[in-house]
Amino acid sequence: MVTAAWRSATLAVAPPRRTVRRWLVWFATRVPASRWFPPVRARLSPPFEAGEPLPGAVVERLLPGRSVVGALVATLRLMAPLSTPPARPDRGRRGPEADTQRRWPDSLAGGPARAVA
Repeated sequence: MVTAAWRSATLAVAPPRRTVRRWLVWFATRVPASRWFPPVRARLSPPFEAGEPLPGAVVERLLPGRSVVGALVATLRLMAPLSTPPARPDRGRRGPEADTQRRWPDSLAGGPARAVA
């Protein structure tokens, strides 16, 4: 009975297979080719092996010392820059107040936020 309840709850919130396939393609092709990935990859230990599936490989590296939920939350926070569109330059303003460059979160930059090209 518990197993049946778990399966029905899991199926009720599971994304469609087509969506999961699209995510897997995105993680396998777009993420490794992004400008975001090399600095993040360099900061995680142990080093990534060729062909390791994402995002699972990231979660595994963030798991030590955390619960599974904590590692998933840390992974989502780490990947947040991938879900934000690039900033568009402000066409009407000049000077420092017009700075609309994206910034790395402190957790990725290793200190105060810095501009990303």
